[in-house]
Amino acid sequence: EAPSSPACHPHFRLSLPNHRWNNTTKFRRIYFYHARKAGGSSMHKYLAKVASHYNMELKATEWTAMEDPGTKLDNATFYVTHLREPV
Repeated sequence: EAPSSPACHPHFRLSLPNHRWNNTTKFRRIYFYHARKAGGSSMHKYLAKVASHYNMELKATEWTAMEDPGTKLDNATFYVTHLREPV
């Protein structure tokens, strides 16, 4: 079975104390760092649709420093950065 996009199933696998996995923890926010001239406008439109469909917050930034992953207290943020070659 081919792996599916997290955008299609917005949850993450959480390791439990009993060494089992739980995949019901839902993302509540998508953070998109928009790198200019890399197709980011199309990606932003797609992520906006995903966020709307799953009733999630979409936070997008460009021209500034990206938020450091893990700095939000909710720990339920899916981080997306879109780059192009050459990096």
